[in-house]
Amino acid sequence: MGMSAKSRPPMLLVASAALAAEALALLAYTVLTVIATVTNQAYQVSNSVAQIVMQVIMLVGLVLLASGVAKMRPWTRTPSVMVQVLIGFVAIVLLQAHRYDWGAPIGLLAVAGLAGLMTPASLKALARPMPDRSREGKPERDKPTAERKAPASGKASKSGNPAIRNRAGKQVTRRS
Repeated sequence: MGMSAKSRPPMLLVASAALAAEALALLAYTVLTVIATVTNQAYQVSNSVAQIVMQVIMLVGLVLLASGVAKMRPWTRTPSVMVQVLIGFVAIVLLQAHRYDWGAPIGLLAVAGLAGLMTPASLKALARPMPDRSREGKPERDKPTAERKAPASGKASKSGNPAIRNRAGKQVTRRS
């Protein structure tokens, strides 16, 4: 399906590596959250547990996306771009909060991931194949005029006008 492993665009591997690195960063943050919960440093244990569950769900999603992008699966393009945009926003918030230790690397990963996904070769590699649009399956209105069936002989067959015609071919009008 699509390109072979030899013709995989290098920037697609950059995008996959960025997603994998973001997954590792989320794993590190999840471990820190677990440690804070276990050592009773969390503000509320129930909130911390819910946060850990959400982080694990997001972690699984990031790993699946990184794997899918590396395998050039078309379904990964849109969610990967959306994740990079979201992570870019998170990086901006972290930078505005003066958390440069987390914000700068995450921002650079988001930019690298977007750059890797948006190069023309990567877009082509992740594109879905175009469907074969043969003429047999098309509705009548989509076919060129020459391929359309001629209207059945009858009342409106001479001009294609739906008005009623008599046997001589003249239009019959109805007056009330």
